Amino acid sequence: MLYEVLERGEEEEEGGLGDRRRLPRSLIGTATMTFTMASLGVTTTSLDRISESTEKEVIESMVEEVSLLFNLDLSKNINFSRSTQDEPSAGSHHTNQYKEIVMVVGSSHAKALAEKLNEAGHTVINLAVGGWTITEENMAEVRNRMSGQLGLSPSTSTLIVMAMDNSVYFGSDRVGTRYPPLRDADGKYHIQGKMVMAEKGDVIELTKMMIPILQLTNNLQMIVISPLPRYLERPCCNDPGHITN
Repeated sequence: MLYEVLERGEEEEEGGLGDRRRLPRSLIGTATMTFTMASLGVTTTSLDRISESTEKEVIESMVEEVSLLFNLDLSKNINFSRSTQDEPSAGSHHTNQYKEIVMVVGSSHAKALAEKLNEAGHTVINLAVGGWTITEENMAEVRNRMSGQLGLSPSTSTLIVMAMDNSVYFGSDRVGTRYPPLRDADGKYHIQGKMVMAEKGDVIELTKMMIPILQLTNNLQMIVISPLPRYLERPCCNDPGHITN
């Protein structure tokens, strides 16, 4: 069994076994332990993949035990398909290999992601624009573009939004005044002074501004990607007045 954690409840006084279930105390305790794992070497690349039948047997037994131990009614209708794409429906007249249609919205990082998805064989509607930021004007413009593209490609299945990258990093002077990144003649962005992040309230407002485009595509699978870390290893340039922290 996964856990031998049956505890006797108040019913024990009447000869019955309590129906309370608890996780092992070690999972919720404050004590800490340090473990050292030896290198697996080439083991991970030399092992054969687990078969689908064995995977099914293991997962079903785990689901059954968890349901029993914690008085749950977990579904036994588990999808063990290893496909990452939806297959065409029965009777479909499509003869070509099915390709997912993905719409990508955001700035330069989203644009790079769209290119990688295209290389992987997906059909991509790339609405990403380098340097794009979240403003009411930009959100209205991209919503109109999305609406038009959805009309042309009604079979679009997934929306990927990677919109905050250029809206949460700022430069700051000595008195705390914030400045957005500045774009130079070569199209590169620079952070003047100390780099600071947007406050929680700012991020909430930015998220609210994204709602119209999410509502437009509420029938699609949506993936919203948080801002990626920047300038972890080096500043934006060699200017000593940029990213002073």
